[in-house]
Amino acid sequence: MKKHRGVYERPKGSGTWWICWYDGQGRRHREKAGTKNAAINLYRKRKLQALQGHKLPELHRRRVTFGELANDALEYCQRHHRNPRTDEGRITRLLDWWKHLPADALNPGEIENRLARPEWSAATSNRYRALVSLIYRLGNRRGKVNANPARQVPARRERNARQGFVHDRQYAALARLCPSLYMRALLALGFTYGWRKGELLAMRVVQVNLVERTIRLEPGTTKNDEGRTAKLTPECYELVRACAAGKAPTEPLFTREDGTPVRDFSKTWADLCVAAGLGRFVCRTCKTPGRPCAACAKAKRRTSYAYQGIIFHDLRRSAVRNLERAGVPRSVAMKITGHKTEAIYRRYAIVSEADMAEAVTRLEKLRIEQPPEQPPAPGADSAESAKLN
Repeated sequence: MKKHRGVYERPKGSGTWWICWYDGQGRRHREKAGTKNAAINLYRKRKLQALQGHKLPELHRRRVTFGELANDALEYCQRHHRNPRTDEGRITRLLDWWKHLPADALNPGEIENRLARPEWSAATSNRYRALVSLIYRLGNRRGKVNANPARQVPARRERNARQGFVHDRQYAALARLCPSLYMRALLALGFTYGWRKGELLAMRVVQVNLVERTIRLEPGTTKNDEGRTAKLTPECYELVRACAAGKAPTEPLFTREDGTPVRDFSKTWADLCVAAGLGRFVCRTCKTPGRPCAACAKAKRRTSYAYQGIIFHDLRRSAVRNLERAGVPRSVAMKITGHKTEAIYRRYAIVSEADMAEAVTRLEKLRIEQPPEQPPAPGADSAESAKLN
């Protein structure tokens, strides 16, 4: 049997023939051809293409899975995002869906179907869509994929209405029931200045000046990376001074009773609002209000509870409204709350039903105190004109 250079059978006696050849850069390539005649023809074709300098197709390219792209994106989020824990939770859910799926096999229809969950809001669906798009953009940057299927998935319309408020009486009830010093101080600062939860939890003792009675947020620790300083009210001053007592300048300002820094207070906030009558717990299994759930306990089912009620961010909306009602110039109020654009600030400065009712009451009072002028009698204008003439 005549031997042909670069053509061989593997394994011997199987009838499957391969070719081995080198391109113009000296790189070695192996390809499965099938029959011996097909292998001989393919070998000649490849050698001719290499001599002519044609761009050859990628051979034996390793198939990339979605899980590999997602793990690369997770490392990117941990290095560059301010709060990577949120991305970690979302990527974990995406891996449950598509971990072993080839990255180029994921299509827009599959993504849209997965994100169309009835219990998800439009904002949640859009955040997942943006994360999938980021995963594929990073994969494209590394040369692992060529297309981004998430770009063809339409975003759901979000309703950005700001609705939650904490009124003065509600604030007083929350302050009275606060179980700890740190929670009482966070409540006062959030209600007075409208600062975000992440901005407050990152504060150190050195950011408080008890002599000048000021508190400041350092540049780089806020959402827009701009620092700001505010004068402490008497209430906030007493609470902040108690939180800073006995601590080194570099220590966290807000700590628990055992000295550990406060990283999250969602559970404490939910319990506080439920105790003040501003929220409730709902059974995740049967959606029955209350905790514990009598229905699930009777059926001996394990269950968990979801909180429904005002959130800590409602304090930010309340602070904006209070600054507006106090007549503080908008430019000054934006410096205090940290709003960078007036368009976003106006979305927070919405009017509550109580404010509208008060406006109508003032209008009615004005009408009673100042009755409208009597209209002139018919023909009075003509008679007056005749006298003048």
